[in-house]
Amino acid sequence: MVYIENRDGNTHVKMEQAKALEKAYKTVEAGGLKIYRSRMDAGSYSQDVIKVMAAHSVYFYIHANRCESLTERVRQIKEWETVVINDKEYQVATLKFTQFFEERNYRLVVMHEKSDNPQLDLFTGDNFIYHSILTNDHESSEKEVIEYYNQRGASEKNGDVMNNDFGWNHLPCSDMKYNTVYLIMTAMLKNFYLYILPKISKVFENIPPTTRLKRFIPRTSYLLRTSYVVQVCPLGTQYKYSGLYVLPEDGFIKTAFENSDSTLTVHTKDLPPDDQPNSSLSNARQ
Repeated sequence: MVYIENRDGNTHVKMEQAKALEKAYKTVEAGGLKIYRSRMDAGSYSQDVIKVMAAHSVYFYIHANRCESLTERVRQIKEWETVVINDKEYQVATLKFTQFFEERNYRLVVMHEKSDNPQLDLFTGDNFIYHSILTNDHESSEKEVIEYYNQRGASEKNGDVMNNDFGWNHLPCSDMKYNTVYLIMTAMLKNFYLYILPKISKVFENIPPTTRLKRFIPRTSYLLRTSYVVQVCPLGTQYKYSGLYVLPEDGFIKTAFENSDSTLTVHTKDLPPDDQPNSSLSNARQ
């Protein structure tokens, strides 16, 4: 997560969205990065937002809202191509986007599927479900555009993670300024968690790199109760702690220290039977 902005819960989704996106894009660009692709749902379908997306990303993909003029153009499509997406058949076609920014030659990818409801649609005169995606990508096929846009759902899982793992579903304060600080701090913690988790997963086999925080906390608390750290530094020698090796099969814990030209390995004595490390920590390394 690179940008957080808080607003009143009753605010319309499109209100000041273009300005917020402009700030977010500039935050990324200040770090020397350039956005290659942007994708957004229909809540961002507006002329101002599209203008910002086009200015700060190479390609953009946005779900277009249905309107009377678009519906009429879709009804006039005669040639549909059948594609299979996620083992399901769809009919797709491409239209030139003319609602606004006509001079930019944007592309509207339209798809439809048969509805389970036999009742006919009042506007289209059939029982198909229509979706359309506005994009400036003329190189990808209709199927590729749709498949890329559909991956947005995986990104929206971040909302579920923040709500349930980092407390966004129950903000701690009644003051919006304080809650904004909370949102920013927890977003930073989430970024740090994503950074450190792959490193921890290489140490402990029962913590995979996809572990959610709500599962990570009880597992790590157990590991802390069953792990031992021995730090020994001989007098007159400046050693730097470099790693922990838990060896439950022989009852030893080995801790390595190193300086610029040598490595010192210290073995503890046999541990009492009740204090033996758990076997799940075999070959753990940090």
